[in-house]
Amino acid sequence: MKSLFVIGVVGAAILMPTLAAKAEDQGATAAPSQPVVINQVPAPNPTATIPPKVKKEVVLQDLTLTGKVTREEVQNKKGAMVTQYFLNDASGTKIALPTPQASKKDPAAMANLINLGDYVDANVKVAAKGTETVSKKVGKLVNVSTIVSIEKIP
Repeated sequence: MKSLFVIGVVGAAILMPTLAAKAEDQGATAAPSQPVVINQVPAPNPTATIPPKVKKEVVLQDLTLTGKVTREEVQNKKGAMVTQYFLNDASGTKIALPTPQASKKDPAAMANLINLGDYVDANVKVAAKGTETVSKKVGKLVNVSTIVSIEKIP
């Protein structure tokens, strides 16, 4: 803000002699009736408020998915190679499956974790929680948040 004020003052100091000389050339001896304002910044409106950003609340749905589980080595955001499991359904949609995780403090939960490696290249039925949306550009989008159960089907 100070820099704008300094620019305005310096600009006025430079332009005033020029404007006065121009006025004398035209035969006018009086200063212009309206002052010349350079780099005027409008005052902010104190009553204007910026509305806070509202996050959409995601409602998880019960999903039942069937297809074949595949495994791929992919690079994560940190650059490390990790194993990612996908479910390929009959329509050709490739759905990323989350890696089941449990608290290290709860050994019973660690024992009950689903090992997706046991289901690779097998037809399965997955009960999960997630979201399913339809996009005009891409088509059907399925996002699985948690896997409730998984079972092999013939």
